[in-house]
Amino acid sequence: MVELAVRRCCEKEKACPQHMKRTCLLSDNIIFKRCRARARSFILEAKSSSWQQFCTSLTSNTNLSKVWKVIKSCSGHRSSYFMPTLHAQGISAKNKHHKSNMLANQFALSISCLNYPPRFVNVTLPIQTRLLRNAMSHTTPIDPALNQDFSINELLSAINDTKNTTPGPDNICYELFKHMSIKSLEVMLQLFNKIWFTGKIPPSWLHSNVPIPKPNKPAHLPSSYRPIFLTSNVCHLFENMMVCRLNWFLAMERAETKRRIEFERLQAEAKL
Repeated sequence: MVELAVRRCCEKEKACPQHMKRTCLLSDNIIFKRCRARARSFILEAKSSSWQQFCTSLTSNTNLSKVWKVIKSCSGHRSSYFMPTLHAQGISAKNKHHKSNMLANQFALSISCLNYPPRFVNVTLPIQTRLLRNAMSHTTPIDPALNQDFSINELLSAINDTKNTTPGPDNICYELFKHMSIKSLEVMLQLFNKIWFTGKIPPSWLHSNVPIPKPNKPAHLPSSYRPIFLTSNVCHLFENMMVCRLNWFLAMERAETKRRIEFERLQAEAKL
């Protein structure tokens, strides 16, 4: 019953932000905060109840390996997962290199255009391609401000917007950036600006796929895994800076386009 109540409360908490973004009402914001507080309260109660049940179940005959397993899981340590030999189309992959290639082919197949419905491929996709080409042929010259060096304020703003998430292969977390000195941040900013102008990305930023096994699926099939993209947090930080720069530029372009359309409308009315 407790798990069911926690699950329902969490589902309601996830649905509230979507409704709040659609309506933009203060009342919906209050409802979202109440649902979030209720969900956190349920989760804390469930954790406390589970821990009490585990402690009361301990006896002198309890297996110590079970106790240490629970303690490690509470501290955040998880046992490593060993991927078995993969089989696909009569081919077996035993070593890591063959397994990674087989999983990469499976992931590429799952997101390829072969999965698109026929109407999208034959009708929608050609129309979108034609519209995109027409838009690119009528684009205005790029604003020089878009390609200028990133400033230290843009870097600090991107760092402040980060949250504690799982680090990438380099094990660098966002908390490291928040405790770095200004001189260290300036050195990292020079690296970002060099990448911005040269377009040369560090090779370590290109490795991100982590296969996660799907529940209740045979572990020897490549289709039983889904990809999780864990790239370097340094790469994510640079991406956030570029997204903020592009959002600012697109917002300015939309405002300029609206002013231009309004000016042309008023000019046409004046001629009448």
